[in-house]
Amino acid sequence: MPRALPGIAYDRNALVFLSLGFLPTLPNSIEGEPPGTAPAPAYVDFDVQELPQCSGHRFVPKACLASSYQWDFGDGWTDAREQPTHRYGVGTFDVSLTVHACGQDRTLMRADLITVEGIQPHASFNALDSVCQHQSTEFINSSELASEYHWWFGDGAQSTQEEPMHAFNQHGQMSVTLVAAEGCILDTARQAIRVMPAAIASFHTASDPCDERTYLVNTSVGGVDWRWDFGDGDTVRFWRDPNHIYRSMGEFNVELVSDPYTMCADTARPRCKQATASSLSRGSCRTPSLRTTTERTTS
Repeated sequence: MPRALPGIAYDRNALVFLSLGFLPTLPNSIEGEPPGTAPAPAYVDFDVQELPQCSGHRFVPKACLASSYQWDFGDGWTDAREQPTHRYGVGTFDVSLTVHACGQDRTLMRADLITVEGIQPHASFNALDSVCQHQSTEFINSSELASEYHWWFGDGAQSTQEEPMHAFNQHGQMSVTLVAAEGCILDTARQAIRVMPAAIASFHTASDPCDERTYLVNTSVGGVDWRWDFGDGDTVRFWRDPNHIYRSMGEFNVELVSDPYTMCADTARPRCKQATASSLSRGSCRTPSLRTTTERTTS
């Protein structure tokens, strides 16, 4: 068995190279255990620091070899950062920390850890339970005893307005959160909102003067169903990019409705003017030519 040299300390976290000396590295086991068989730490602990200027509390973990952290602040908020900060409302709160280390989870819950006193604001708001994608939605703030507001709309967007308007660009289930504050004290309100998929209807025309057909090019964003009104009494359903033959010269108001007969139907109404017969004459070619300027309305 090799003998330890006198005056040289053993460091289990070092690698030795004859040409480079001792180099530190991350441990892959606890001393005395074969690599890959180290047990999870036997304890988990954390400190709490109260920060100045209404910055809340900072939470500092004490757990060796932890690879992930999950905090529960006892007021409905959680955090996965190693050393998070958090602001509370009035009350007394339990705080728990779960760490993942060496393939196992360890949890510590400290009861009645944080107590905050003062005047408690009350966060509250009203909004529709279901809205259409891309539609501007109003959020009515009914909070009390608060002077500052912060909104999270569940799609990555935020606002500090008292009563914001917001349009959801993605569809799905969104959790909207309002934090109302008075000084250092907060309150939180949440509401689930279902955002229905919806298209933004738009189109333009593409025609060949030697082709009697007028081609309508659907440039809508989204949508699964379509209804066209060609402005001359003819309509068609379900075709995304139809073509149409106008039987007379004149002015026609073409209308495209995406997802018709649903709450999220959207309508594009370009102003389409057919040119005069003399300006369209090219030999024997004579066909309507439509100029479009889109006006959009949402049903």
